[in-house]
Amino acid sequence: MGHGEFIWCDLSAYDPKTARAFYTQLFGWVWIEEDGSHLASIAHKPVASVYQMPSKFIDMGMPSFWMSYIFVESASDTAATAERLGGKVELGPAVYQDRSAFALIRDPLGAGFTVIDTSPTKGATKGPGARLGHALFASDVTAIRDFYTGLFGWSFEGIGGGIFAVHHRDKLLFYAHEIPDPAVRGQEQYWSVLFADAGGRAAIEAHRGSKISEFDLPEGHATLAFDPQKAAFMTVRAQDA
Repeated sequence: MGHGEFIWCDLSAYDPKTARAFYTQLFGWVWIEEDGSHLASIAHKPVASVYQMPSKFIDMGMPSFWMSYIFVESASDTAATAERLGGKVELGPAVYQDRSAFALIRDPLGAGFTVIDTSPTKGATKGPGARLGHALFASDVTAIRDFYTGLFGWSFEGIGGGIFAVHHRDKLLFYAHEIPDPAVRGQEQYWSVLFADAGGRAAIEAHRGSKISEFDLPEGHATLAFDPQKAAFMTVRAQDA
């Protein structure tokens, strides 16, 4: 694991209790309380955490949201570099639990992610509800390519259909999707967390979530959905499943 690799995700929720109940029903996550947030696990391996949305975001009228975390050598240095490259530091850099620092950053088109310089923890990557990875959905990938290359050293390779395979030190890290039409992409540019499918649309709607759309990704057939508090997330069913 090195600078520029994904290590975690969490959910900032208006009502963490309601959020935990939904994802427990959908994915079978088991929870423990830790340092003011609730940690979800599968087979004793961590997957994600849920915490109370900060008042700053509540005052802005933001819906609940999932956040992707990227490991960096220095959150402060990365935040400064992000601003120099045309990004915006939305929150931080700030110390987290007296042992690391983080910063919430938006790229030049507005997609938000968090960098953190804490030591990464190996989480669950197999089984329903496991965190499979992350994906970027943007109107113009070429407009943000230099930003991410300068920030993390990522390289972008167009593979057709508006899809870019993004590598880090010769390792395939994720796919970026160029979708210019906001009627298809949505009004915002955004990062999405990909979870292993646990029943698709039927399971999501059975537990008071709602489907937004379904489509195929390089990782498999995907369902983009809202949880009951309108936090968007994505489930993926492998092509051979």
